[in-house]
Amino acid sequence: MKILNNALKFVHGREHEKGGFSIYKGISDTKNTYYAVNILKMFNKEPHNKEKTVEWVEKLCNLFNTLTEDES
Repeated sequence: MKILNNALKFVHGREHEKGGFSIYKGISDTKNTYYAVNILKMFNKEPHNKEKTVEWVEKLCNLFNTLTEDES
């Protein structure tokens, strides 16, 4: 269990206050947010700041949708 706790501590340590995750301190990114959320889900855990993470992902989805609409 110590390994699991250390792994979860590492993942939670990469969580950003404004939502999302990254491997480095700084700006959240989609790849690391995806992996972090899936790792937490595997162990029935959630981000400490779940609401902000959901908002962060929704903002990215909205941005993507806006960008792809302009291509039509």
